[in-house]
Amino acid sequence: MVWKEERWYKRRVHLGRQKEAFDAEMYAMSEAVKIADEICSEKGVRRVTIFMDSQATLRRIQLDEPGPGQILALRTMNWESELIDKNIQVEYWWVPAHKGVEGNKEVDLQAMKAAYKHCGSYTETQNPLKHLNYVSFAHINRRMTEVKWEESKNKIKEMGKKSKHSYRYDLVMKGSNGVTMTSQKSIAARFYQLKTGHAIIASYLRRIGKGDMKCWWCGHEYQTRDHLFKWCKGWKREQKRLWVDGQKGEHGYEGIEKVLKKPKISLPMSLVFAEEKCSQALLDFLSVTDVGRISGVAEEAENSDHEESSDGGV
Repeated sequence: MVWKEERWYKRRVHLGRQKEAFDAEMYAMSEAVKIADEICSEKGVRRVTIFMDSQATLRRIQLDEPGPGQILALRTMNWESELIDKNIQVEYWWVPAHKGVEGNKEVDLQAMKAAYKHCGSYTETQNPLKHLNYVSFAHINRRMTEVKWEESKNKIKEMGKKSKHSYRYDLVMKGSNGVTMTSQKSIAARFYQLKTGHAIIASYLRRIGKGDMKCWWCGHEYQTRDHLFKWCKGWKREQKRLWVDGQKGEHGYEGIEKVLKKPKISLPMSLVFAEEKCSQALLDFLSVTDVGRISGVAEEAENSDHEESSDGGV
């Protein structure tokens, strides 16, 4: 930090290697207020103006909340309180960086000297000042981000070396649903859309303002996920196989009522979708029905609506 009387005075401090540029700005601000208190006490100055080119620092010194720069923000507030108690007015002004402002150029020069002065003399865990011997939160955030990016890059490289089969095997071993991983992509997509409540069914379309709740297969008043899998008259045979009969053969499965040992009326679909033992039965049901896809009836109705609106247009 620098200040001018008859000439430029300066004070610089090496903060160590576990700080960030934000910490340097925050420390400079707290030190500037401290120096202002010293000068005012010595020379009887009644007004202090501090210039800073960091808007983030000017915002942070107004808050004492936990987070990066908290300890230095509190230090600034404490020194500012000392000045206010002495009836000394304190003002903070923002100045643009690298625009040829005389004092800003001088302080940047001093900051560079402070940063490089002790580069060869201190290890990563040493600091020249005892009260600065800590790892800043901003520094931890940056290091964690760098580690995550490095891990992500390595993971992408590993995935690029693997075959499609081994990649699927890894996903299954890590807890992904093995049945859906080996199923047809379009059916698996409808499975997950229905599981998360984003499938193309009337209840979802109504929620996003694209239609009403009426079932376009059986005409029932409410077409919900529960209705389609349990009660819709358009899929009676498929529902019986899903819940009761099951299917025999190489990719066979038992009916969901036998698997979960409860009647379908007492089984919420969220529980059924969450149970991996039921996945094969659900995928088979979707493969032989159009549940989760907009039906031809609904498409025709939508097209007729568009035609009517266009005929009535001017």
